Amino acid sequence: MKGALDTHYHFDHSMGNGFYAGNGTPLWAHANTAKRIVESYGAMQGADKAVALAPSKRRPKIPKQNWLGNIARKISAW
Repeated sequence: MKGALDTHYHFDHSMGNGFYAGNGTPLWAHANTAKRIVESYGAMQGADKAVALAPSKRRPKIPKQNWLGNIARKISAW
């Protein structure tokens, strides 16, 4: 790999920076990207990741559906 590209500063596009840089991979990004990462996520350094990631772990409760059966019924009704 020749380098890693941050398309923008959001954590889902830049959270691998430490891994890549730690393994000698150059990071490429807009000149303001590093500043925006620090401004947006600097306070999270050393914070409990579980607390920050908890909202993304919650999933809506969707009833199980027999989607194949639903499709077959729709086709037969058509």
